[in-house]
Amino acid sequence: MLLLLPVAWFVLIPGCGDNDSAPGDARISQIGGITETAVDAWASAGPDGLYDYLASSVTGRCSKAQVAQALASREQPSGFGTMKNFEFTAQNQASGTVVLLTKAGNKEEPWLYSEEGSSWRITNLPGLEGCAQ
Repeated sequence: MLLLLPVAWFVLIPGCGDNDSAPGDARISQIGGITETAVDAWASAGPDGLYDYLASSVTGRCSKAQVAQALASREQPSGFGTMKNFEFTAQNQASGTVVLLTKAGNKEEPWLYSEEGSSWRITNLPGLEGCAQ
């Protein structure tokens, strides 16, 4: 199963509308991996699970408790579906639509990302803007 995951990302994400990267772009796989891991953590641990995957611009202004409070009214996903409409908005920023699996069905929402060092982090998702400054 673990050996198929990178292949699945290569197949699912490169065709999702990114105009600034070539098929097989490693950035897409990295963002897809962090997104799936973050959603799985959210599904298993609640909003606290997302904290380790947030950008320093978010964690610098919001504690883990503040993030959990900001996302408390959101339906907790049961898993990750896919990403689509993906694009790089600047050299170290990206956006895409994340499809969350929920009890009520699939839910699409916009997520934003930034590159920090050699990894990508989540900079925004619906509800996170409610985190105290």
